[in-house]
Amino acid sequence: MLKLIDSMQRLGVAYHFEKEIQAVLTSLGSSSTASTSSDLHAVAMQFQILREHVSLLAQQLVQQSLETPLHWRMQRIEARSFIDIYQKDDSMNMDLLELAQLDYNIVQSLYQREIKELSRWWRDLDFEHKANFSRDRLMENYLWAMGVNYEPQFSNWRIGLTKFVCILTVIDDMYDVYGFLDELELYTRAVYRWNMEAMEKLPEYMKPIYTAMLNFGNEVTDNVFKNNGLRYTPTLEEYLKNAWTSVGGPGAALHAYLLLPGCNIITKSSLDDSIKHGFSNNILAESERGDVAKSIECCMEERGISEEEKINEESSKTAIPKSIVKMSLNMARTGHSIFQHGDGIGTSIGVTKDCLISLIANPIPIITHN
Repeated sequence: MLKLIDSMQRLGVAYHFEKEIQAVLTSLGSSSTASTSSDLHAVAMQFQILREHVSLLAQQLVQQSLETPLHWRMQRIEARSFIDIYQKDDSMNMDLLELAQLDYNIVQSLYQREIKELSRWWRDLDFEHKANFSRDRLMENYLWAMGVNYEPQFSNWRIGLTKFVCILTVIDDMYDVYGFLDELELYTRAVYRWNMEAMEKLPEYMKPIYTAMLNFGNEVTDNVFKNNGLRYTPTLEEYLKNAWTSVGGPGAALHAYLLLPGCNIITKSSLDDSIKHGFSNNILAESERGDVAKSIECCMEERGISEEEKINEESSKTAIPKSIVKMSLNMARTGHSIFQHGDGIGTSIGVTKDCLISLIANPIPIITHN
């Protein structure tokens, strides 16, 4: 049963069976019939059998695990890779394989529709001409969103987060490489005012950027109030002002949370818990640098546990809803996938391009079986 659940997760179809999987895991967790020694014996026996019957499949699995451990991998990339591996497994479940292939292609077609909508929005902004100093990274930014929440029910969420990151990229480039200090000070003051009248004193090239930012921010606010009934509280403002210091990862995390269905479920105690444990922010901040949670290495060294064990421990003990924790963890996984072999955002070639083609452009050939 555990092997079946593991296959479902790695094939990217576990979200169809979340309640059933949780019921099985709860049942196994409450059972005391299995002993540690028998578990170790079973694992040792499996390894012995694999060693005696080395195959190309086994070598492929080992090579992939050595390059990128399973808990680091972007889930949709893992699903695409594991489908190819699973169909060569003699013990594979044909029904599960066909479900995974169909699911992959159906969800991929949804991604394509989302990109079509985003491309139209991006073209209407016309930043190619109005802000030609900035990076045009619509597809790479969409990859970020897809890596965090790939399931079909998060379609509006992916579109919203991609818009945010695209606008953030333009603003980031404006501050880093193009704007003069006095101009940037004007823009900063306009952001604090947050209204169209504040745009009057801005240089011409800043006005379309400010307008896009303002329109998107108001769009998110309207949707949150309309769909979730979220009420503003000073406590949340105080937390965001004092606890988050980087505009990139935490800003994306905030919008990711606000765009998430049912975002009003998080509480003050959950926010306080996130400060205490620092799990989400550590992963987010270091994923921006192309790294993976190096700040937890001290704890790993001190307590003699693995990185995967530490991530699992922090995921299970935090009071933050599991959907938020999962989203934060997937941000780190996506960051690792994009930056593992260099700057996957600064350039549109190489691994990032290959990922985009595989995940969005190329469907999986499906061979029907009698």
